[in-house]
Amino acid sequence: MRAKSIVFSGPPGVFEREEFKKGTKALFEAIASSRAFSLVGGGHSVAAVQSLGLADKMGYVSTAGGALIEFLMGRKLPGVVALEEAAKGRR
Repeated sequence: MRAKSIVFSGPPGVFEREEFKKGTKALFEAIASSRAFSLVGGGHSVAAVQSLGLADKMGYVSTAGGALIEFLMGRKLPGVVALEEAAKGRR
């Protein structure tokens, strides 16, 4: 892979069932062995990489899937906005 960053949110298959986990495992192993920084987002993705023993080989693992996508799209996150507003009051 030539990518410098790989971001994924949501496993690509039904990794919970043995007969369907082969593709998910192959894809996640390729990502884990690449030189790219990998960002795993979402509870199901985290469960998948953990069940495959690959979580420690990923660059960053977060259960915040929806918030991650919103942030990457440039949208404001309510929690971040609240913290920014609170910080303004302390200056």
